[in-house]
Order: sequence, then structure tokens, then C-alpha cells
Amino acid sequence: MGNLANIIHPQIGIFTMLGEAHNEGFASKAEKLQEKLLLFAEVDVLIYRRDEATIHRAIKALGRKTLAWSLGQHPDADLYVFKTETFLNHTHLEGRYQGHEQRIALPFTDLASIENAIHCWAVLLHLGLKSEEIAERMAQLEPVAMRMELLDGRNNCLIINDTYNADLSSLRLGLQWMRQHEHGRNRSLVLSKSCKVEAVMISCTAKWLN
Repeated sequence: MGNLANIIHPQIGIFTMLGEAHNEGFASKAEKLQEKLLLFAEVDVLIYRRDEATIHRAIKALGRKTLAWSLGQHPDADLYVFKTETFLNHTHLEGRYQGHEQRIALPFTDLASIENAIHCWAVLLHLGLKSEEIAERMAQLEPVAMRMELLDGRNNCLIINDTYNADLSSLRLGLQWMRQHEHGRNRSLVLSKSCKVEAVMISCTAKWLN
């Protein structure tokens, strides 16, 4: 990460998460966290989620300017998202930034996509865009292919394609997403035989299974 930082010289850093991917070669998650943070050693601002204490302490120790956001846990965060409403295929979020309430709508409902979108929201706020323009742009986001991708199957079957990532954290989110869209269907889980976890979650009717 230090070598990469010297090449790209990032000005705005976004620390998304500390998952299970790329654990090989690290003695602990703490060691991997410190390696990741080398990328942000000279950024003008580092944007991150405030809600995990270990990450919060490590980022504060860098001594860089930060913009921290929180999803319902820390009202003192720079961007505090205090309300989340999930509907069939979209999510409404309400937050507070610099004393002003902000509202956006997202065209997806899975937690991974919502977290990524909040990172984008924080970047746009940092860049000084007006709340109306931010709301318009966020509503035009599109889901990433193979990341909680919903596909229509036969006989009222719903296929959830989550082969984008290959780690246990992604699998956990995928299973939560499958439960969220169960709607009385039977559920099947398909995993690859490779050493990495790749999953296609299939939720469908008993008729289809038979």
C-alpha cells in the first residue's frame, strides 16, 4: 500500500471495510489494517464509517483530516444517518451533516450497497455539492453486476447472484439478503468447490425444487 500511495498520491481516501478477503500473509487483522492505512498516509481527507471502534482508533492515530459517518450509532459523527427505510426495491435514508438534515433515495436495499452509497454520499458532501444535486445523483446509481444481483428465474424463482466477492463477510451479507427476499419461498445455496467462497443464492418455490 505504501508503494501504491507513492504512485497515485490520493487526495481523498475512502476506507470501506476490513473484511476477510486478502488475509493471506498477515499475522492478524490489526496488521492488515495498518497495511491498508499506508495508502492514506498523506491524504487531504479520509472518509470512513465510524461504527467499528478498532478502525476508528487506528484512523484517528494517523493524524489526518477525517470525515466520519455513522449508521444510527454515533450522533457526533460528521454524517449521522439516523433513519433508514427499506422498501421493495429502494431505500430512503435521512442524515444530518453540519447541522442540516439531508435525504436521499437509493435504488437498492442490500446492506453492502447501502454502505457503499453512504461513502459516496459523504464524498459529495465533502466536495460541497448541494443536497438537491446529491439526491438526484444518488437516485441514478446502478447495482454492481454480480453483487447481490437479482435475476428472475422460472416458476416464480428468484436468483440472487453474489459471485462478485469471494470471502466469508460477503457470504454473510448475501445470506442476510436472501432471508430479506424469502417471501415464503424455499431457499437453496450454491457454493463453488474452489478454496475461495463464491456463492449464488437461489430462492424459489417448492414446485421449482421438485
